[in-house]
Amino acid sequence: MPFCPFLHNIKDNLRRQFDFLDNFFINLQPWFSQKDVKEERTRKELFRTFEKYADLFCKTDPQELMGNKTLPTLFRIRQILEINKADTHFGILKCLTRNNTGPKLEMIVHQYSILYTNKHVNLRDVVNYIYANVVLACVWPHSLCLVPYVAILQMMSKVLLQQVPHTDSLGVHFIATVILWPENNPFFPSELSEKLGTCLSQLRSTFKNEMQSMEHGKRPVVHFYLGQKQGYDRLISHAVLAKPGSHEKFDNGQIWREERVRRTLQRVNGVVQRNCILAHTCNPNVKVEVRPQYMSHLKGRECNPVSFYVGFTMKGPVAFDIQLIHRHVGGN
Repeated sequence: MPFCPFLHNIKDNLRRQFDFLDNFFINLQPWFSQKDVKEERTRKELFRTFEKYADLFCKTDPQELMGNKTLPTLFRIRQILEINKADTHFGILKCLTRNNTGPKLEMIVHQYSILYTNKHVNLRDVVNYIYANVVLACVWPHSLCLVPYVAILQMMSKVLLQQVPHTDSLGVHFIATVILWPENNPFFPSELSEKLGTCLSQLRSTFKNEMQSMEHGKRPVVHFYLGQKQGYDRLISHAVLAKPGSHEKFDNGQIWREERVRRTLQRVNGVVQRNCILAHTCNPNVKVEVRPQYMSHLKGRECNPVSFYVGFTMKGPVAFDIQLIHRHVGGN
């Protein structure tokens, strides 16, 4: 068809614009939790426009227009994922903040499981498969569709052995930072967690190059917090903590005083060093630089031991509720 190259060019250009805006809205948020009416209106318009795009470009194909009704299985799968905005890591993360997404996520995991067993699977497919399982575990932890967490670690290990394209760097190194945080688990390979520092450095570098220019008046969204359990269960989504009416408590820090939060999140120890905290982990070879949400929270605390909660953002791990650990002087 003579117009196919032209239509593909339009589709690709539109898709780049949608990805840019989705990446912005999903990974950045206002400093304070009050609603931005203009931004909400823009989000609704983006959703409406994407539906039109999907109707035009994701439900037909040149082969179909020429009379071939049998579309290849892989092509159909990729259409399904694109229509559901599940072919990007940030599109999958969006499911963390939506209601009743369990069945949708199970469908997404199933589609990626088919791609994963295909010889043409690419790095982005594998990374999105990891994201889909992690998000499904947060939204629907008892799902029978979940891949065992050990298998997720193995996938992540293989991904990190590959050359990661620049376009996939943010997604790869964010989920790697989340997953590789050491835990006391005999199935968790210590050598894998020792790659955490490199992944975190790559994540911060990529964020600076791709998103820092968009950060004015915004801060990175906390997609997960570090919990007390193991495996999937130690990743706590923000939606789990953000009960109705609790947004103001995140702004003023009162959320960290709630007993349900104390029972859920893991306090991490570390030492303040200049503009960050050097966090200790259960692996003595792994210490992680964690930035505070507000730099003022470190003022006058340099070289002091502290404890805090960890949140994971596209800019790297963030420390919340930073408390001094008072040294005991003297003896019996």
